[in-house]
Amino acid sequence: MSRLARRFIRYVVCSLCIIFSGSMVCNTYLVKRMLLYEEREQLSKFCDTFFKTIHSDTDIDFAGIERTESVFIVSVEYISDNDILNERLMQAIWDKRAGIKPFWLWEEDQKDIFRDGKKMKLYPQKNLKYSVLVEYLLVDTMLYAIIKPIPFIHSAVVLINKINWVVFIVALFISIWAICLLVKRITEPLIMLKETAAAIAAQDFREAQIFTHDELEDLAECINTMSHSLYIQQHALEEKNQQMRDLLDNVSHDLKTPVALIKAYATGIRDNLDDGTFLDTILTQADRIDTLLVSLLSLSRLRLRDHRPVVKINVSVLLESMIKEFSLYAKQSNQYFQTEVTPSCEVLCDRADAEMIISNLLSNAIRYNCGEKIIVRLTEENTGTVLMVRNKVSGITEADTARFWEPFYRFDTSRTSEHHASGLGLAIVKAAAERNDCTYSCELAESDIIFSIYFVT
Repeated sequence: MSRLARRFIRYVVCSLCIIFSGSMVCNTYLVKRMLLYEEREQLSKFCDTFFKTIHSDTDIDFAGIERTESVFIVSVEYISDNDILNERLMQAIWDKRAGIKPFWLWEEDQKDIFRDGKKMKLYPQKNLKYSVLVEYLLVDTMLYAIIKPIPFIHSAVVLINKINWVVFIVALFISIWAICLLVKRITEPLIMLKETAAAIAAQDFREAQIFTHDELEDLAECINTMSHSLYIQQHALEEKNQQMRDLLDNVSHDLKTPVALIKAYATGIRDNLDDGTFLDTILTQADRIDTLLVSLLSLSRLRLRDHRPVVKINVSVLLESMIKEFSLYAKQSNQYFQTEVTPSCEVLCDRADAEMIISNLLSNAIRYNCGEKIIVRLTEENTGTVLMVRNKVSGITEADTARFWEPFYRFDTSRTSEHHASGLGLAIVKAAAERNDCTYSCELAESDIIFSIYFVT
């Protein structure tokens, strides 16, 4: 038996014992008093009515009253001699065949009757198993005794207590049986929830199948929701950790080559092997390291900043200005921009973030364009302002487009090495867009790749 079942049984048994003990005390000590109190009240009310009836001019049907009210009515002439008065009362009672033993009206009782006009007395008849309640009424010169038999209820109370014992024992067994069923219905789901929680703690994100249609089922649903949420979060954390490991590997790899070259060429300068190009090589490799560090710092800054300043900027002017700056870079690779810019497009975005988004998209298009033309469009649609950059590519699949936003993902290592790309440009675009509540997409259209940014207006 479970601890919960034992606890429930102890509570119920204690409660039943307390209730039963209270019932026994009430039956033994209170029922008799309550019955006597009610009989006194009823007899007192009847005597008040009887007293009024005697003073009325109507004829009194004593026999009818005795039958109706279940009482005996005797009357004697009132005299001060106590002994004679008692003899007359006993004779009158005997004539009514209402034997009362013992019976006596004491002098103190006579004084109370003479002073108050009435007196109520109780005469227990233990051998006869009943009691007699008598109220004396003094009306003019006549003394009336209204006699009401009262059942002796001690035997009835004993019988009731015996019945209560039987009821208590039966109720106790039924209660224990019902509690066992109830606790079993409660403990089985609780044990299942305990096992599920232990499994979740061991990173086994299972779910508890409980269908009790009560609060236990609600609790199970909450635990299942928590398990699912923890599974998603752990999966996301593992992905983040893997991305972090890949990031460290890529950073180490990208820094290793320029550092080795700088060290080698610096050693050559020290050994007087410089042919006039060593310093240029060192500066070139230092620029590669600087570009990588700047990109990493930008990505870190974008990811750490939770809030963006809500500022409206004219993205049309900003885009045209940056296209003008990148046009010379594109011309060196025999490329050009074909633009379609809607004037005076205002968006809610941090200006520095918008510059990073545009510059990285333009430089990425120039670096990986397989044709001469780069299409740049800025249009206003129902969903907001859309920036689209499109250029020709080769060797890219749909699987690549889903991973372009990952840091250091490169689909063409030869071209990347040629252009000294850091592999962080599109990751910076993604972080900047998310920080400003913008959405982004990448898709293939025949031999073209299209990057789109949806600004908030």
